[in-house]
Amino acid sequence: MSGGKVGGDNVTFIYVLHNESRGSCKIGKANNPETRARNLQTGNEDTLSLAFTLGVDPRIASKVERKAREIAVYDLKKPKTREWLGRTNPEEAKECILVAHDIVRGQNWEQVSRARIRMKVLYTRDDEADY
Repeated sequence: MSGGKVGGDNVTFIYVLHNESRGSCKIGKANNPETRARNLQTGNEDTLSLAFTLGVDPRIASKVERKAREIAVYDLKKPKTREWLGRTNPEEAKECILVAHDIVRGQNWEQVSRARIRMKVLYTRDDEADY
């Protein structure tokens, strides 16, 4: 697992949970992503792995989570079944979270736009691959 952690207890994590056998990822939020991953693993025949976490201010966590999913679905054209993104690898989901975090925090729009373009170019090649 990789990702940023914010010092102190007042943090919410945006995470990527990866289901390798189905080639899908879940972008979610939790105070304790490891516990959340274990809970989701219960009763699931596929192995789930926690691929990325990013500690964020709890006041913006829901917005970051929602925006990351929007980027995946609308910008990268990833199919969505409930909270799971199909044909998605952990790196794609991670980039969606990082760009969403920048957008929600009001980062430079030019930089965010470049990141979005980079994501599209980078992952257009992977659209033909089976995940």
